[in-house]
Amino acid sequence: MITEQVELRDAARRLTGHLAAADADAAWRAIVEAGWTALTAPLPLGGLGQNLQAACWLYMELGRTLSPVPLLPSLLAIEALGACQPSAARDAWIERIVGGERIAMSLLDPTAMHLEGGVVHAVLGADRARHALIVSSVDPIVALIVIDGRTASAAACPTWDTTRALFDLRLPGPMPGDGSVVARGAAAAAGCSAVSAHLHFAIAADCVGAAGAILEQTVEHLKTRRQFDRPLASFQALKHRCADLKVTIQAAEALLADYLRQIDDRPCGERLALARAAKSIASSAFREVAEAAMQMHGGMSMSVEHTCHLFLKRALLNEQLPSANDTCELAASCLPDRMTP
Repeated sequence: MITEQVELRDAARRLTGHLAAADADAAWRAIVEAGWTALTAPLPLGGLGQNLQAACWLYMELGRTLSPVPLLPSLLAIEALGACQPSAARDAWIERIVGGERIAMSLLDPTAMHLEGGVVHAVLGADRARHALIVSSVDPIVALIVIDGRTASAAACPTWDTTRALFDLRLPGPMPGDGSVVARGAAAAAGCSAVSAHLHFAIAADCVGAAGAILEQTVEHLKTRRQFDRPLASFQALKHRCADLKVTIQAAEALLADYLRQIDDRPCGERLALARAAKSIASSAFREVAEAAMQMHGGMSMSVEHTCHLFLKRALLNEQLPSANDTCELAASCLPDRMTP
């Protein structure tokens, strides 16, 4: 890592440590004041002009604490709007998001999203946002929808993973009205591809961060838990297992960093394939680590009071977001040989 990345990671880790004890509104104000919502926005619009690699360091640190703070929809919205044709309305919206305006967005792959029945699934942040950004390959289209109970209404979508609050967003018709459309055609298609790549990389970073955190917790547990009057950490089989898991995480993180470095020089199709490949490998690694952590914690990991089971539930959900791992693996198989892991 370069110096700037180390500093960003360390600053993010300090802040996420405080966010865990804050309520939802206080946590949101903290990340806005820290400039996280401005990270990838253009400099002329009040942003910091950083790239996706910088954003992934934030996602990684948020993943370490299973943070419910909905930063991802804001940065996804900036990505989608940035791909649209410049206009006063577009620039105003980016500035509002940078300033802390909450936006809800679906965590499903927009390149495979169809608005049949007028329902958008797996929307993050719809409980507190006044607007949702709809990005879909149908038409294709980018549209801003008001969540007011009439134009669109949000209903909670309970999942096994309680660390994220997801919603079903119901629209008045199968497609947003013309008054809410930000872009159609080629500009919307570019936004759709950019959002999909960003979303897959974000979930990959979340997986790497969370996997590292639960492995650290497991190692600390093994140091303090005793069996046969010896710490569990002294048993060679458990040492080797933890070492193997550490290698798995490091490999996924290295691959994620390598693919992020490549995306600027790749066409849209290869960029999206890289993102899907990184997500597939990182989410598989996270599930392996989370399952092993559950086993090494023993029965206490299944208790509601312990956080171990939460990591496994996040891992299982991440395998399906924004697209299932088998779909991601198929995309990865289409990469040129020089780009495959």
